[in-house]
Amino acid sequence: MDVDYANDKASYAILNVSQEMILEPSKIITWSDYRREDGEITLGLLSQVSPDGQHVASTVKDDSVFVPRPDLTFSQLFFPIKGIVGIYSREDGTFQALPGADDPRYVQSNPVWSPDGKWIVFCKARTYMLLQPDSELYIIPSDGGEARRLRCNTCRMNSWHSWSPNGKWMVFSSKAFSPYTQLFITHMDDAGNSSPPVLLANFTEPGRAANIPEFVCAAPGAIRQISERFIDDHSYARQATTSAKFGDLDRAEASYRKALAFNPKNADALCNLGTILAMKGHTDQAVECHRAALQSAPEHFESHYSLGVQLMNLGHAVEAIKCLEHAVRLSPDNVPARYCLGSALQVQQEFEQALTQYTRILELDRDCSEALAQAALIRSTCPRRELRDYDAAVAMAQRACELTQFGDPESLAILGRAYAQAGRRQEAIMAARQAVELARRSGRADFVRRFEREFQAISGN
Repeated sequence: MDVDYANDKASYAILNVSQEMILEPSKIITWSDYRREDGEITLGLLSQVSPDGQHVASTVKDDSVFVPRPDLTFSQLFFPIKGIVGIYSREDGTFQALPGADDPRYVQSNPVWSPDGKWIVFCKARTYMLLQPDSELYIIPSDGGEARRLRCNTCRMNSWHSWSPNGKWMVFSSKAFSPYTQLFITHMDDAGNSSPPVLLANFTEPGRAANIPEFVCAAPGAIRQISERFIDDHSYARQATTSAKFGDLDRAEASYRKALAFNPKNADALCNLGTILAMKGHTDQAVECHRAALQSAPEHFESHYSLGVQLMNLGHAVEAIKCLEHAVRLSPDNVPARYCLGSALQVQQEFEQALTQYTRILELDRDCSEALAQAALIRSTCPRRELRDYDAAVAMAQRACELTQFGDPESLAILGRAYAQAGRRQEAIMAARQAVELARRSGRADFVRRFEREFQAISGN
């Protein structure tokens, strides 16, 4: 079975059937070991064990498209765009490509072992490969002929099929009765005709999906329990990252806390938990997590950066600057860290140092609209006259507005200030008016109140 072990998505567990089955490191392989020296990522997509249990086939050197969708029933668009078929031998622990399915110019995926070599069953859909509402099962003789639709198909999505070892049964997944995939079984006669499908109702839990079924040649009751002895802090941290990606902050927080119960010094988990807590509005707790991460790993870039951001949010600019300066030393080309440092320096009226940060950002990314706008603000309104350059300020503010398609009130307001300081009063009035109106239409009452008085001063009213 596929397992997430040691932060390796290509991990796969292989062990003999017994009453008590324990997943432990000695029973786990990784498809990444196939030609590891190539430096290509392998995930080991949709592996299957041979009928004699001595070999496993899988997609290796693979890559795929994954697009999340809001619809629960068909919550993702997924299909491989690269891959060949690899074979693992349990006897000698070696990996090799399957001849005839090893051409990198094509996508070779979803290998299946045939029980008797007489029938091939495949999925047919209008588009893509997995999780398609119109996916149906078809059968064709292995020596050629006309494909025909199987009787066992349900009304919605039929996929992930697998033959029984004796070729008499086939199991597959469907969404006929639930947004979560359920397992169905059908009997296959000698002519390749399928019976009506039967739902395996006791194979799923409410709110859980069952897919990629595989027959095991064993007597009923042969397996009583499957347990693991490899779950660690990294396992829970990966789970938390996935939950956060889909916006489930509560589950992400719970998983990060489980990771830290295993390893209280996991700096990544501490830092990411701090980020989750900040997103939930618990800024003080977030700061504590980031400080704890830095105690475990003093050179942890993300923790220095995140702590700096949270300290800024709490109004502690001086301490934030120290954290952000450390972050920039660790990652000199990181634009977000430099921008936050520039903002903190600006708050402390360290305008020359702030301008240095924005200038460096524009060397790294000349189209960074935020850095252009803030540099323009300093060049047009800085109390230190030697830092002012009205022509440069106008040019940078104009560019910032162009990059945001004149849809950012802050950039427009800065452009208005730059025009005013450059003596271009009419253009200043137009930019300021546009900034206020845009903010008003987008519900930015705070901006309107803050800038309306300045707009009146620019217009002379």
